[in-house]
Amino acid sequence: MDGPTSCRCRPLSYPYPLVVFDLDGTLVDSAADIAEALNRTLEDIGVARVPEATVLGWIGDGVRRLVEQAVHAAGREVDLAEVMPVFMVHYRECLLRSPRLFDGVAEALTQLRARNVPLAICTNKPEALVPPLLQHLGIGDAFALVLGGDSLPQRKPSGEPLRHVAAHFGLPVDACLMVGDSLTDYRAAEDAGMPIALVRCRPKRKELPAKYVRADEEFVAMSEKDLEMERLMANIRAMGMGGSLYNRDDLGDMMGMDADDLGDDEL
Repeated sequence: MDGPTSCRCRPLSYPYPLVVFDLDGTLVDSAADIAEALNRTLEDIGVARVPEATVLGWIGDGVRRLVEQAVHAAGREVDLAEVMPVFMVHYRECLLRSPRLFDGVAEALTQLRARNVPLAICTNKPEALVPPLLQHLGIGDAFALVLGGDSLPQRKPSGEPLRHVAAHFGLPVDACLMVGDSLTDYRAAEDAGMPIALVRCRPKRKELPAKYVRADEEFVAMSEKDLEMERLMANIRAMGMGGSLYNRDDLGDMMGMDADDLGDDEL
């Protein structure tokens, strides 16, 4: 994948003129609150609650997709147009129930800001729910721009949100850095042509094993001894996995499937 939208062949350097962060699973551990909101919704429509670990596997593609997967797993046919308002009530109620920053996030953001690096959020979370969460966690002033999953007609894994963020700051897309934790984030960055650092702060449905962190001519592994950016980002990864640039073949290998089989439903 050597075309113009590939994230694979541009060497990383520091500083980046802009760093764009995913939110849930990258900076913030909000999984328990999202799971509780979903389970309250399921109870309201007569469906049994599901384990939090199961909900973790559904997070990342936006709230509508989250609810859709839950009811599908229960074997129910429901009108999502009727269920989504119920979910959104619970989502707002649970928003500040027990979220926390992953270890070292506040310090890493402070260091980036001290180096005059603008920061932005690009998340699939509804935009209206992002500022209250950031304020609650004490990082509301850290970001110059927040883009939610309903801010534009497109959301991740489309690359349009990342292109929009870069354009907002008047910067080339390929000069910026995306920091995320999922294949959805990877696919968005690939589509936009933006380098991405994939980090793991908690178990995900498709984990990125540490053995796939590579440091050769094509893949730039971000490690504490190699890159200053990694020294800033290291504390974000509470579980200690290095970030890296991956191509589609690597991601397919990680997931035990051919790269051509990585459709949108896997992201």
